[in-house]
Amino acid sequence: MTSEPALTDKPEFQALLKEKDRLKNQSIVKLFSEQPNRANELTVAQANIELDYSRHAIDSQGFDALFKIIDPSESHRFATELLDGLKVNFTEKQSALHSLFRNKNSKKTHSIVSEIQKKMAHLVEDIVNGHKKGFTGKAFTDVVNLGIGGSYLGPKLVFESLSNYRNHLDCHFVSNLDPEDLKTTLLTLQPETTLFVVCSKSFKTEETLINARNARNWLMKAGAKDLENNFIAITENTKAAQDFNIPAGNCLLLPKEVAGRYSIWTSAGLTCALGIGWKSFSEFLSGAEAMDSHFKSAAPSRNLPVIMSLLEFWYRNCWNTQVHAILPYSHNLRSLPIHLQQLVMESNGKNALASGEFLEQLTASVIWGTDGINGQHSFYQFLHQGTLLCPIDFILPLSTISRDSDQHSKMVSHCLAQARALMIGRSTHESYNYLLKKGLPEKDSRDLAPHLRMPGNRPSNIISFESLNPTSLGSLLALYEHKTYFSARLWGINPFDQWGVELGKTISENIQAVMFKGEDANQLDPATYRLISKWKKTTLGD
Repeated sequence: MTSEPALTDKPEFQALLKEKDRLKNQSIVKLFSEQPNRANELTVAQANIELDYSRHAIDSQGFDALFKIIDPSESHRFATELLDGLKVNFTEKQSALHSLFRNKNSKKTHSIVSEIQKKMAHLVEDIVNGHKKGFTGKAFTDVVNLGIGGSYLGPKLVFESLSNYRNHLDCHFVSNLDPEDLKTTLLTLQPETTLFVVCSKSFKTEETLINARNARNWLMKAGAKDLENNFIAITENTKAAQDFNIPAGNCLLLPKEVAGRYSIWTSAGLTCALGIGWKSFSEFLSGAEAMDSHFKSAAPSRNLPVIMSLLEFWYRNCWNTQVHAILPYSHNLRSLPIHLQQLVMESNGKNALASGEFLEQLTASVIWGTDGINGQHSFYQFLHQGTLLCPIDFILPLSTISRDSDQHSKMVSHCLAQARALMIGRSTHESYNYLLKKGLPEKDSRDLAPHLRMPGNRPSNIISFESLNPTSLGSLLALYEHKTYFSARLWGINPFDQWGVELGKTISENIQAVMFKGEDANQLDPATYRLISKWKKTTLGD
């Protein structure tokens, strides 16, 4: 993979900045009146997903300048280099294999992927059908996933999202080093019918291993003689897993070429595959594969990940926005914002080009949000009248497979209403007339009207699909993966490493040596050592 020149050095970027200056006071409502077919022209439906990006203060001329930031051949090249297994992870000099786990054709040339999936499918079938049992011979009723980061967020999201597709296995997700997380989870479970899935690529992750040891002790106290029945490891370091006494037959390989936040499609997705069954998990993979194919083949102007990436660049690098909200109008997608928070911020929270030079332009935004209905009663005030511009992705399943279709329809109306309200706003004059109609005296209405004024012109995408099912969920998650990857290529950074995570781990080891082994504290700063001393007095009585 070749490094890309900084976009800010290109004349196309300077032209785009001029478009931003021209459009900075443009009314989105006016754009709809000037472009009668705008709603249709700025909507693309592919791979189970529809993207409506008509609610942005940018016109045809502005979009022309935005798309000139890339060459059409670059779009295809970026996608091909990823999906064909080239070494797009340039700092670690390796491929990013996650998409190959959902690509039927590529599996023929990557036998390791096929081997992992065959073993994974066999395990799922054996456990779901009750052939593989716990240490007393009883079938499993519960699965506890022990992992953190991508080994926790992705599986938890998929299991929650596909609640209507679950089988008899109840899945639980433990990530926190705080002992209360595991303790609370185990309170209602029975050792003989509980399966633990330990997911750690290195099998050295402190939080995960401590929880795994405690889970092992819990089983042993209940009479288990070994871990042959009730433990499975997902790891690259199979030797460490076997040293933990997890048999080789219970170890699934997690390749080093798969970053945690992209790993849900791989063996790291075992827990949610157990919870929804292999058929539904395969449909989940197929949905992602459809998005892969679209990303690789569609022209930039009709390419969902490319369009979303370019709009991100438009706001982040031309408007200098700092935040981006993810607002799913679906209770089952309530964990999507935090999953995307890790995907985007761990992938693209970088400041070094392939050359090693410091990158001066802005990269990843702060990703935040929650499910839309709860958000309306929490932070939407900030979105409507706050002083910070925040682009928004509304995520909208148009129907539900549950029986409460009327209630779901009301939720759809709320999503559309919020997108419209953020776009049109309300003027002081409109606020004044609204207050008069409510019966307020004229002077009170005049005084209060500025407080009801909303600027509007707040940009948003509406990403919709017919219903939340395994296929549409797979497409949705793959869409955001490709958008994140494409943005990284625009900025010239590597979305597959995470060196910034490592320094804190190393320092934590140094601090623990001081706390527990009495090593010299001179290497630490005074503020850190003061709190260690306070911890000793509080915990140890020193």
